[in-house]
Amino acid sequence: MMGRARRGAALATTLAAVVLISWLAVALHQVSLGAMRRDEARRDAVVAAAAADAGLWGVVRDARRLGLDTLQLAQPPVVVRRAAGSALVEVRAVRTSPATWHLSATSWFPDTGQRRRTVRRATLAVRLDLPDVGGLAALTVRDAASVTGSGEVIGTDTTTTPLLPGCLPGTGVAGVAMPDTTRRAGAGVVRGIPPWLEDPLAGAMSTYDAFGSESWATLVARATVHLAPGAIVTPGPVVTLAACDSSVATNWGENLGAGPCARYAPVIHARGSVELRGGRGQGILLVDGDLTVTHGARFDGLVIVRDDVRAGPGGGVLRGAVLAADTLAVAGDHPDVGDGLRVERAGCVVVGALARHARLGPLTGRAWVPM
Repeated sequence: MMGRARRGAALATTLAAVVLISWLAVALHQVSLGAMRRDEARRDAVVAAAAADAGLWGVVRDARRLGLDTLQLAQPPVVVRRAAGSALVEVRAVRTSPATWHLSATSWFPDTGQRRRTVRRATLAVRLDLPDVGGLAALTVRDAASVTGSGEVIGTDTTTTPLLPGCLPGTGVAGVAMPDTTRRAGAGVVRGIPPWLEDPLAGAMSTYDAFGSESWATLVARATVHLAPGAIVTPGPVVTLAACDSSVATNWGENLGAGPCARYAPVIHARGSVELRGGRGQGILLVDGDLTVTHGARFDGLVIVRDDVRAGPGGGVLRGAVLAADTLAVAGDHPDVGDGLRVERAGCVVVGALARHARLGPLTGRAWVPM
């Protein structure tokens, strides 16, 4: 009997030990599993936050390809969905002003039935990094200037452009800005606030060379159309297979309305003097020498001329802003808005042309917010 009692006690002790060890093993497993899941959750949170951030900057990088520049104010947002590693991300972009956008990103892991869905959100406010250029007036000259015959310089700002949706015209600027208004000549029409503005900045070469985040050299480096010295050009939109054909050097976009080339506005660099002989175009025109406008040519955008701008037979229209540095400042050799040439101020046209080549950057301060 005593032997059986001892064997029964030993069995009970063994069973108790087995149960205790099993319980400890289960408890240890649960602790390890909990720690693993917490580590996994922290890792997923980091990955999801990184995916949201990457989604935002990916949309900034691809802004033009995704059509952010054509997005109208108050339009529904552009929605972009992408995979970011094992996470998914959705970015919604809305235009909040002609030069700013608000982006919001949501990232998550797809449901697998094995782990809880992790969601992270982030927002980003971005704006166009526009150079500080446009001159002091419709026409800004570094030395003397003449407006003769039927020539006109108009500082009233009334023109909008599809290049910058939502842009509203300003209240107007001076007609002609120059360092010494006693050096003006001619009896042509000049209107603006005031018509003639005397400003020492007009006489500074930096006005024609340095534009905030840009310069003459950086703008020239962006040029996609190059003209030889003495070129005579009749620009016009070129459409091939229903698309704007930017490979044609005389295609300077469509500035008269809609069409495949309505949003094409190249940077054009003339390595010497150039004549616009009829035709039309838009963008940024940089001229190393003189610009002569003839036969009703029309150009919308920013024009910076290292020497003079002049009217030729039939004149034309320059709409936006014109800066003439008059580097060969000798008697009788100055910018001359003569018969048939009209220079009109259009702030939206200038900003729209610059916006086609400006980079998107975050607003200063609290531009990026994780959520």
